[in-house]
Amino acid sequence: MMKPAMNLKKLFEEKGYKYTIQREKIFEILMKHGEEHLTATGIYELVKLNHPDISMATVYRTLLIFEELHIINKLGSENEYNRYEFNANNDAHKHYHLICVKCGQIKDIKENFMTDMSENILEKYHFIVNGYSQRLYGICKDCLVKKVQDKAAKIAVSGAGNEL
Repeated sequence: MMKPAMNLKKLFEEKGYKYTIQREKIFEILMKHGEEHLTATGIYELVKLNHPDISMATVYRTLLIFEELHIINKLGSENEYNRYEFNANNDAHKHYHLICVKCGQIKDIKENFMTDMSENILEKYHFIVNGYSQRLYGICKDCLVKKVQDKAAKIAVSGAGNEL
């Protein structure tokens, strides 16, 4: 079995990209942290622990290449930093993400809601769905609890002021 880094080197050569040790180390961090949805800064900090010579620009350039080659999936909203997920199967993105618009937390949904929809699309439109990316934006449980607590605190403060 070939090592993943050897496969990466071969892929880079096939696509005309320069293969460097920095890109290999970024790849290793992404593999090791799999589904953690790391930011570019998080990736940079992890690589920098063992390779202090790496630059943030190298991380950004490498992430762009990895995204183009479908090695990673970029996630995020316009209000948040992008986060990156390792694409272990190097194929179309086939699961959903819940993305909190308050704190940026991302959770994977493992259920496949597209199965029935794909069958209906094939039957009705004669179109075969072979990939999709689905992001659901909202507010996570922790942020909802905080929002309720903040409202309660405001009511308590404004209510206490009325008693004086």
